[in-house]
Amino acid sequence: MAQVAWANCGRLWHEGAWRVLSAFVFTLGYSRRQYVEFTVRQDTETFLRCHLHAFHYFGGVPTELLYDNLKTAVLYRDREGTVHWNPRLRDFADYYGVVPRACQPYRAQTKGKVERGIGYLRGNFLLGLDLGAHTLESLNAAVLAWLRETADVRLHGTLHERPQDRWPAEQTGLHPLAARDYDTSYVSQRLVSRTAARRSG
Repeated sequence: MAQVAWANCGRLWHEGAWRVLSAFVFTLGYSRRQYVEFTVRQDTETFLRCHLHAFHYFGGVPTELLYDNLKTAVLYRDREGTVHWNPRLRDFADYYGVVPRACQPYRAQTKGKVERGIGYLRGNFLLGLDLGAHTLESLNAAVLAWLRETADVRLHGTLHERPQDRWPAEQTGLHPLAARDYDTSYVSQRLVSRTAARRSG
């Protein structure tokens, strides 16, 4: 099991403009190891790409993923409470054999592991960090180093163990990666006139 969330992290100068900076945070349930990736988009394609990077980072795929009711995951719930998933996320999950789960509305505490991980990211890695001195690429390189050198080796406040020490037991429960990565490319639809369609035919 892993828990997944976006975190708002201020603004970053990127490609000639100040952009809203988000962190994709992926927290494993048993060891509490994390994968963090900073982005300037929260669209579905970026969301799936970050999942894919997390799978490669950990060398496998958890059996279940827990989400809050963010639109990149949950489109809506009907009156019976049935979750209607974002179709691309659902297809992605099926491709990797993952069972997606959604928090009950207004009960984000059910994904407390990732929320505490976000708090730790803000209170440790981001605390006092000059974002103006970073590019998106350098920020992601720095956070990966922080994960290895700080987050994975600290004594976890709840577990009273180091995430890296609990990692071997969790690693054996991950599914192997698919032989080919899921295609996270942007999908665009265009209207084509009948005249253009006849010409191309």
